[in-house]
Amino acid sequence: MKPTTLLIMAAGIGSRIGAGIEQLNPVGIHDAIEAGFNKIVFVIRPDIEADFKERIGNRRIEAVCERHGVEVAYTFQDIHSIPGEFPQGRTKP
Repeated sequence: MKPTTLLIMAAGIGSRIGAGIEQLNPVGIHDAIEAGFNKIVFVIRPDIEADFKERIGNRRIEAVCERHGVEVAYTFQDIHSIPGEFPQGRTKP
């Protein structure tokens, strides 16, 4: 099977859905696994890493993925790691 990665942008604060951290809501990945994704990468912020992994990663996603042979990885979005020129006055990546 061809290596296929699902990239989930989960670094926002969920301001469009109301209070709380959007990423801490349950995430469904079963369809992605059935579609053939064999790696899932979550793009998160360093300040939510522990909560994200506790509520979503370790308990839910990683257990499901392990049963299906799907790799899970995490990477961080940070305003200071944007390549190139950063627009003046911008506060978000």
